[in-house]
Amino acid sequence: MTSVTGEGLTVTGSSSGRLVTNPVINNWRETLYCRSMLSPPTFTFLKVSVRGYIVFSLLAAVASTTCFSSAQDTAARSVPPKSQQSAIQQAEALEQQIKAAPDDADARARLLYFYSSAGFQYMSRAEAYRALRPHLLWFIEHQPGSQILLMLSPLVQPSSDPEGFADAKKLWLKQIDRYPDDPAVLENAGRFFAEADRKRAEQLLSRVLQLDPAQTMTAAFLAKLYRSDELVADSPEDRHALAGKALLVLENSVKSADGENRFDGLTQLAKVAFEANEMGKAESYAKEVLRLAPQYVRNWNYGNAIHDGNLVLGRIRLRQGKIAEAKDYLLIAGETPGSPQLNTYGPNMSLAKELLEKGERDVVLQYFELCGEFWRSGAEELQRWRDDVKANRTPDFGTTLYN
Repeated sequence: MTSVTGEGLTVTGSSSGRLVTNPVINNWRETLYCRSMLSPPTFTFLKVSVRGYIVFSLLAAVASTTCFSSAQDTAARSVPPKSQQSAIQQAEALEQQIKAAPDDADARARLLYFYSSAGFQYMSRAEAYRALRPHLLWFIEHQPGSQILLMLSPLVQPSSDPEGFADAKKLWLKQIDRYPDDPAVLENAGRFFAEADRKRAEQLLSRVLQLDPAQTMTAAFLAKLYRSDELVADSPEDRHALAGKALLVLENSVKSADGENRFDGLTQLAKVAFEANEMGKAESYAKEVLRLAPQYVRNWNYGNAIHDGNLVLGRIRLRQGKIAEAKDYLLIAGETPGSPQLNTYGPNMSLAKELLEKGERDVVLQYFELCGEFWRSGAEELQRWRDDVKANRTPDFGTTLYN
């Protein structure tokens, strides 16, 4: 074991670099589980397909998600962006520190946080990528199991940094061969390849789950890949098959989990079961997550559980022709206290859209009002939707249908 200590960040690593750290990094697995379940982000620098929009992107995660705020706030102490000049000066000082001590993982971690967030504000995109690249490559080479890479490795992609991607790919292929049975290394590599090499990513993440079936975060991310493929499938049969694969992955993971991990996994499981047309399972999982929710009021996923569990039950009731019950579930879903995902990307509008198609405008307008309590950043969008509904038009709910 090796240990490096620095201001604001303490890192302890194993041979493959899995980090056990201060509260900054202790939050990362929860943060990334959170990100795995997130609704699709708004990409700051990339134009992507619907499938790419659904897939986890660290660029958007670092740039925009409030889910990461607790970890980022602490890490930001290392390079506090009080002003552009002072922040860049502190980054330059850390770069000099690394020149004197190239194995200073702490300094490299702080620089990666800076370049991947404030760096894009204070530097050009090309400069930010050139600056973060050597530090990212260092972690891949020296600490491939680091939880830093769980978050930051996906930053470097053919669409954002072709040169950096090529270098990172070579290193990851070597590390996959070197650590074929290390779940941390394989998971980091799988997330890196998720955009550019979907088949390889799915193989790597599947291997992680073979080695450690209880990794609900990994299962959620792999299921998200299957779901994104589902969106562009050619036929309903193909879509159901992909939803079935996602369901199997999540079920196997949740089966091995208990307590809070099971609670976290059930929310996604209920939604995926519905999409796989497994209505019995969807109802069972939705009811279970709602039954467990009062035990986990302080869990980041609590608001998601209230919202999504009730939406799944409402959609099931609507399919059964029980419109009154579906309306009740919609309003209960809207009473969620919110969550990092809901507050940032908004609620899922699938049930609202389906009820509008049945002519149920009033209840949908009530739902919009409830959503406005937690989705403050979506105020303009909610108002446009209100105007559409009052004019007897069905709004274009866009990617909120996939949240």
